[in-house]
Amino acid sequence: MTNSPLHTRIKNTIDTYHLLSKGDSVLIAVSGGVDSVVLTHVLWRLRESWRLTLHLIHIHHGLRGEEADRDEQFVQEFGASLNIPVLPQRVDVNGYVQEHRTSVEDAARTLRYQCFQEVLESQPADVVALGHHADDQAETILDHFIRGSGPAGLSGMRRKNGPFIRPLLDVTRQEIETYAHSEGLKYIIDSTNADIRFKRNKIRHRLIPFLKDEFNPSIVDGLLRTGTVFSQVHDYFVSEAAHAVEYCTIQAQKDKIILDIHRFFQYFNIIQIYVLYHIVDVLAGQKVQLPVTTQFRFLEFLKENRIGSKLELPDNWEILIDHDGLVFHRPVNRNETVSVTPDRWVVFGCQRFLVSEHQRAGIDIRFGADRFMEYIDREQVSMPLTLRTFQPGDRFVPFNNSGGKKISDFFTDLKVPLHERPYVPILFDQAGIVWVAGYRIADRVKITEQTTHILKLEMRKDLHD
Repeated sequence: MTNSPLHTRIKNTIDTYHLLSKGDSVLIAVSGGVDSVVLTHVLWRLRESWRLTLHLIHIHHGLRGEEADRDEQFVQEFGASLNIPVLPQRVDVNGYVQEHRTSVEDAARTLRYQCFQEVLESQPADVVALGHHADDQAETILDHFIRGSGPAGLSGMRRKNGPFIRPLLDVTRQEIETYAHSEGLKYIIDSTNADIRFKRNKIRHRLIPFLKDEFNPSIVDGLLRTGTVFSQVHDYFVSEAAHAVEYCTIQAQKDKIILDIHRFFQYFNIIQIYVLYHIVDVLAGQKVQLPVTTQFRFLEFLKENRIGSKLELPDNWEILIDHDGLVFHRPVNRNETVSVTPDRWVVFGCQRFLVSEHQRAGIDIRFGADRFMEYIDREQVSMPLTLRTFQPGDRFVPFNNSGGKKISDFFTDLKVPLHERPYVPILFDQAGIVWVAGYRIADRVKITEQTTHILKLEMRKDLHD
């Protein structure tokens, strides 16, 4: 069988951008429209030479009533005609819109990709093939420009983004329709594609024709060139941000990354923004879409550079400016409390605690040998014991001091970094603070010559952390 020019170009795109490997299992997202039908037909032709395993996935959005049911039936029959299994899925777009107060377009897109991810986890597949083409790319870039996107948005859709591939991104809608006609392929037309109440349709049917007529007949080609340039710019910034993170990092944990703030301020604002993207993705363990407004809030936050100031991020993450560090972390839950039973290990945060009772005469006391081990007078402790982190206004009289002190001032005197203070466990009894763990016991519970019974306090890193 002789391959058409379009078939050859798509195969070249797959080869050039390494979209597929021999032996891959491919989920093809099929709406029933001409784009996804042609994509399926091209991959079906490649299946033997590339040893591909194909499945179709069709998502019924719960919209358009009988027309949506017709689309689902069409895809079932189309898959059967090519002997490709079909995985029909259903989502509730209207329910999502009401719950999240978003647009129908955004809700449909979010649910589609959630559905793709769920099927990927249950169905052993390597990639999901999407039918976006060059005209879709131009519309996307123009839409992002209107919204005020940066380099990432102006680069448009990626040919490969994680498990998602777009083999048609280098061919136009006209070329796709010509191929379908020449191959005798049937497809369906979604009536909502002409509904200009949807922003994408308004861009496609009104804005781009207007720009063609009034400004540039080759506006689509121009937008595609813009996307190519900004794609390279975006990739460069991503690379530079990764190097900047490596250069600036003081501490990196699964839930906290601290940058040297002086080194960080050496970079241009655009790299600082890309560092923000990089770190949020690392902490979240997945790609996070930050609102564009977050960029400007972040830059203003940096400009103020006020020690102790905080910037809230999505999903309860936070940025804190410390004395010498820029701290990206998830704040500790200050309401968490843990009851402590003597002679039994308990876990608080990422530490383990043990309070054990002893006769003073029966234990070798070595004061100061280990800052995470203390000894106190049992008779001066009012049970029960609890653990929590400090709250604003907490006070105690530190060991060998005569006057009370706020915990915040106590931390300041010891130069405890701001980002560490919320994580310091504090042991309480009914009378107040007993031990600021790792730092100081309260003076009222210290061992004296009259002490006969003691409590041994131990804190160790939780082995399961």
